[in-house]
Formats: sequence, C-alpha cells, structure tokens
Amino acid sequence: MTQSLKSLLLASVITSIACNDMTPRMPTVRVEKYQAQGDCFSTCGGGVLASEVDQALGQKCTTPAGACELAAGADRVRVTVDYGTVPFALTTAVAPPSLVLRMGESETTATAPWQSTRYAQEAAHSAVFFSTIVYVPPQQASTLQVIAKSGEGFTIASEAFSVSPPRVTLTLPSCMNSEPCSMMANVGSAQVQISAGAAFVPTQGRISSRLDGVERPETQPVELARVHNQLVGNASLFVPVPSLGQSGPVSIWEISATFGNLPPRTVAVRLTRPSLSVVVRNCPVGSGGGLPPPCSLKAGSSVVVDFVVPANFNEPQGTLTSSLDGIPTPLRVSGAFANSGFATATYSTTLSLPNQPGALFAVQGQAGPYIESSAPITLVP
Repeated sequence: MTQSLKSLLLASVITSIACNDMTPRMPTVRVEKYQAQGDCFSTCGGGVLASEVDQALGQKCTTPAGACELAAGADRVRVTVDYGTVPFALTTAVAPPSLVLRMGESETTATAPWQSTRYAQEAAHSAVFFSTIVYVPPQQASTLQVIAKSGEGFTIASEAFSVSPPRVTLTLPSCMNSEPCSMMANVGSAQVQISAGAAFVPTQGRISSRLDGVERPETQPVELARVHNQLVGNASLFVPVPSLGQSGPVSIWEISATFGNLPPRTVAVRLTRPSLSVVVRNCPVGSGGGLPPPCSLKAGSSVVVDFVVPANFNEPQGTLTSSLDGIPTPLRVSGAFANSGFATATYSTTLSLPNQPGALFAVQGQAGPYIESSAPITLVP
C-alpha cells in the first residue's frame, strides 16, 4: 500500500471518529454470479460491501448462489471494487483498477469497461466504487480468482471459486422427453441444436454422424449466435436409411457436434423400421397388430390399392408389384406419395385382378429399401 493511500485512510479514520462513525472500511472486491432465471446477481463467497453500494448496484437476487460453481466460457460475473472510506475530492478523477482473472495458474487481464459511482458524499469529498460484468474465461481450469489492482497503490483479491470445464452441448428437441431417443428410419429430419458459452471466439460448429459405427460422408457447418449467456446454433439432418432397411433391425445413429477445441458431444438415436402398409380396398384390415381376416374378391374385377407410408417419408414415390400363387406377375406401377392425413402419405391406384378363380393374389409395395405386402386375396368366380 502506498504512502498516499495510507494518508488517505488515516484521514478517513480521523473523520470517522469525529463523526462518531463506524470503523472505516478497507478496499473490498466482491464477485456475483448472474442468474438468468431471475435476471439478477447472487453473491459468491464473502466481499461485504456498504449498504449504499448494494443499493446503487441493484439487481441483487433474493436467494444465495449456493456453492457458486462457475461454468467456464458461459457464466457472467459482476465484479465490484469498493475503494472503501477513502475520501476522494469531488474534483479528482479517480482511475479505475485493472482487473485480472486468474484461471488456475493462468492470468488474463479483463478489458470490460468499468462503471464508476461515487457515494457517501460529504462537503467536497466522497467514496468511490467501480463495477463491471465479465465472462468467466473459456479455459480449462478448476478455479477462478478475481484480482483488482488500483492505481492508488493497493491490490485486493477474491477467494478462489470452483469452475466447471468449458463444453459444447448437443440436444435433439424431439427427443427431450424420451430416453433412449428413437426415430423411424428414412422419415423426415432430425432437428439438432448446438450450444456453448458466449465467451468463445469461434462461432461456427460442425455436425457429423455415424450409422451403425460407420462414418457418414455428410458433415454440416452450423453458425452459432449469442442468446443470453450462450452461443446457440440449429441444424437439420435427414434421418438416414440403414443398410439393412428391408429386414428392419434397430440401427444406431450417432450424431456428434464439435466446436473449437472442445471435446465433441454425441447423442445416440435408435432407428426403427418405418411403418408401411399395402391395403386393398374392400378387404378387411387387421387391428391391434393382428393379421387381417381372409379376403375373397371376384376374379377379373378392379380394385383400388393404397400404399401407405409415414408423413414426411424421405422416399418421394412407391412402386407396386404383384404375385399370383407366389409367382411374380408382370405388373409394375409407380407413383408419388401424397399426404393423406396428419401422420400418413399414400400412393393410390386402380389394379385389375387376374381372371383366375381359385388363385391366391397379393400386392407388394416398395419404397427405397423397404418392402411390404398386402394380405393374400383369394380370387373367386
């Protein structure tokens, strides 16, 4: 502490005694964590300030910050440096302190602007405090300590606060309420959101994926924008088709997000076989997952066939073929799927049944690698 500051403190002691005031306060630094939910600041650790300082700062949370663990690169803290009861002349411009953020063994000088506030004004003098808001640096460290160095000749430091490592977060909004996440293969898109702390300098992430352990060639850059104390970016990926789509086993689709030099984050999605059906009108349809009852139709008559797939199916059209007593026929017709309801799309067409009474007829529908068959139909005279 410099001789000039000692003289100022001695003067403040004499003034306090003369005014029957409390013992003068020494310079103090306080750290507060920003709580987005309440748009307020909670005090971390000690650092008791004068009531006038608290009143001038405002935005103080009514609940404590608890353990006050800080997230590197994401959390904001309000740093207040009170120069105590040092009486500064109202005509004197008081220089703000320099602010050093010590992350573990590494130190960074913060460049955020200070706000200067005078209080406890008497005659031609007043006390002074400075406040600023900074992000916890996006560094790998276990602790953060705030150090204020004043041009008046003193250095004060906060206690060391626990810091969690910086990380990138990957979420699939459609899977927020399901564990594990499950989707139908080849149906629609998966909406993906990447987020990271707002203190990071790079603003572009990247999405990649693996299907049953095999890296997929497509990668997608994602631009992130600041939302409160985070960088957030969104992307959309077409749900892929497993290589064994026809047999329909469950496949695992792993979606990964990378951002800067942070460890990647991965979400696993179970891909199940999409629900397809081939329905011959005027034939009963099975219910409750059971087989449909036997169906008999007049040989040589015309029937309407509906090939039904999930809405947003990634195959634009389907193909219908047929078999007679298990032997393929020359029939082959194709058409586009059209939305037929909230959850389905349908390709419908009219077919002529073979004029072979007593034969067993069936229609097969194929879309991409998936094949589905109608219930067998007995042709009657």
